[in-house]
Amino acid sequence: MSTNEYSALVARHRKYFRTGATRGVEWRKSQLTALRAMMTERAEDFYASLWTDLRRGRVEADFVDVKYLVGEAEHALAHVGQWMEPMRVSSLRMLVPSHTRVRFDPLGVGLIIGTWNYPLMLTLSPLIAAICGGNVAVIKPSEVAAATANRCTIIMKEPLEWKLLSKRFPAYRITRTVQRGC
Repeated sequence: MSTNEYSALVARHRKYFRTGATRGVEWRKSQLTALRAMMTERAEDFYASLWTDLRRGRVEADFVDVKYLVGEAEHALAHVGQWMEPMRVSSLRMLVPSHTRVRFDPLGVGLIIGTWNYPLMLTLSPLIAAICGGNVAVIKPSEVAAATANRCTIIMKEPLEWKLLSKRFPAYRITRTVQRGC
């Protein structure tokens, strides 16, 4: 992909975010439900790709990646409405008749960079958090875990490369270590 294509990808995500579609609990729940369904329906594909990349057996892949993400999505589905509610905090004494609340507003477009050693969990777990927060995300899976990255790319349709790091993001979470290996 060229730099213009990366810019267009981020612009599409920002335009979608600015429509306000991600602010409601319905959107968040539908996205989490779709992610949970993807993990359960495509579990065999993920087992195969994790075996190809890391020689991770089915039991470990289930425990660390697939069922972990399904459980995290279910937990998020159960609590996302609660997490969206403003939180009441104490006011300063000099402002005694007032009430103070903290509102949790979405920030916009997030960048998620996957790792090679846990290519599924450390890519999709931050995505669950981004969805719960009402944000949209651009995902860059690890190129070292090629089979899992290809599986994620096929399912999510748009890969991302390192050149996008030069763009401005209101918040991003890097889940990749500086050095590869131990």
